[in-house]
Amino acid sequence: MSDKRKSNSYLPSILAATGVGVLAVCCVLGYRHWQPFVVKTMLDPNPIRVALSLDRDWHGKLGLSTKNYEVCLTAAGAAIRVVDVNKDNVDEVLSSVDAVVIGAGGDIHPDLYESTQKHPTGLDKARDEFEIKLVRGAYQRNMPCIGVCHGNQLMNVAFGGKLRSLKETEPAAYERHGPGVKSLDAHSVEAVPGSWTAKLLNGTVARVSSFHGMAVSKPGSVFTATSHCVDDGVIESTEATDKSHRFFISTQFHPEFPPYTMQGFFNKLIEEIGRAHV
Repeated sequence: MSDKRKSNSYLPSILAATGVGVLAVCCVLGYRHWQPFVVKTMLDPNPIRVALSLDRDWHGKLGLSTKNYEVCLTAAGAAIRVVDVNKDNVDEVLSSVDAVVIGAGGDIHPDLYESTQKHPTGLDKARDEFEIKLVRGAYQRNMPCIGVCHGNQLMNVAFGGKLRSLKETEPAAYERHGPGVKSLDAHSVEAVPGSWTAKLLNGTVARVSSFHGMAVSKPGSVFTATSHCVDDGVIESTEATDKSHRFFISTQFHPEFPPYTMQGFFNKLIEEIGRAHV
């Protein structure tokens, strides 16, 4: 094998190691700032409680892809209940919290929607099934909810939405949206004026991070697409069409990563909790 080919064969490993390193640094930096908020929340006799569903893959269990959600939610003033899909009961979880957050993860299991995907990755059917019940229950209770990346796709599938594979059928789009060296500043999104997404991005156009190979092709029945990728039209966020659901939103981009860069999404979740049951 030539030196050039050897070098190319190492590239995926180098990129993966770089990505893990960046995640680790961000988690450590976020953790340092996170601690005062943890103490404050622990001292609150009646804290706002948020159910958080996280990736159960190895990087999720190590906190590399999950700790930032805890950092951002705690900074917003939430006490977090990380759900256990194998042990928890959906109704009991919903009765004990004020809001729901569905974090990133693997592909949605093909059995749960009309999938044409040939090679899904990171499947966790038990998690998907639990989360579908969780977000449907949250919607019925008019409970604030955010879904990110996997969570965006899951929330739309829960209400009959459809997904498409960028990785398998749209290589140019996948190069832009998939994990890589440019993921933290992947592309621009354009948001619908007046939407929550536009308000929280502080404008209708913003740069975002991106780490996905699947995308929503048709929003779920209760959702309207509220932002798209400027370059290729990929749906980047959806929000509940019924405005009585004051904050039922999903984003394909990552407002939690790096920590605090889009903290407004989590602050707004906590702010809206007081209005959810009006």
